[in-house]
Amino acid sequence: MLNMQFLNQFLSTISEINGLYLDAKAGFHSVYSRIMEIQEKEVAKGHYSFDELDKVNFDYVKKDIENNEIKLKHRSTVADRKERNKPNGKNYYQIANYCIVLIYQYWEYYRDKTEKSHNIKLDSNLMSDINCYRNSIIHHHSIANKKVNKCKILTWFKYKDEIKIDENKFQTIIEKIKQEIVKMDENYGVQHQIVGS
Repeated sequence: MLNMQFLNQFLSTISEINGLYLDAKAGFHSVYSRIMEIQEKEVAKGHYSFDELDKVNFDYVKKDIENNEIKLKHRSTVADRKERNKPNGKNYYQIANYCIVLIYQYWEYYRDKTEKSHNIKLDSNLMSDINCYRNSIIHHHSIANKKVNKCKILTWFKYKDEIKIDENKFQTIIEKIKQEIVKMDENYGVQHQIVGS
């Protein structure tokens, strides 16, 4: 059996990443709902149309108290902000993709620690698939590279598809990772090559 210290730390990190993902999704929903609520009230009063309100700039600013200045951090139109935050808008897919990148980076870290502590090599088709997604996200602007066609478990995308991880896919990945770690523990020495013994 594996000493599960590092893999349990990995699972704990996966849980935190999942919480981040779900919190972000709730935040996107809240932002979108609030914009729609404000716009609907203004349109109902007859002051503006949705199109007029959508063209207004929305600025994120920071007040610099020392210099008595307002510093612009980010600017977009209200329409852009609505589009990003609407259900299944760009922010939903981007946060999932960023989380996929994080998951694989943490896997590399904890896998290395586990391998060194046991003098073994851990192989995982699931984590190889996640790495293919990660590479497509980072190096190909979320467009699937040719290696995605070789994925064995996460077979949702093919070469040149846009990698768009929705909530169902993301939660499937989280559950499959949990199952994979349990399987690694149960099948140690059967599915994983022992190095140097």
